Amino acid sequence: MKRTGRRAGMARGQVKKAPVQANQTVFALDIGTRSIIGMVGVVEEGKVKILAIEKEEHGRRAMLDGQIEDIDQVAKVARRVTERLEAKLGCKLSRVC
Repeated sequence: MKRTGRRAGMARGQVKKAPVQANQTVFALDIGTRSIIGMVGVVEEGKVKILAIEKEEHGRRAMLDGQIEDIDQVAKVARRVTERLEAKLGCKLSRVC
């Protein structure tokens, strides 16, 4: 039997959900004047082991002197950074610090 592009056992139109962020996972966003950096790690033996890092600069002056000037632009960049981290790790990030 020839296999289609669908995953075995999944009905047409179903989307496989990514696992949710584990309790021991640390997800941090640094929202700076020039860029947003996202980091995901796990705590092992009292230290944080980094699993993935993503960075994206603001396309225009969305931040001035550490204050948000264009909240929509900052939110879009934060979302893109988060989505890239989720794609790398194969999980949904829901808790950030």
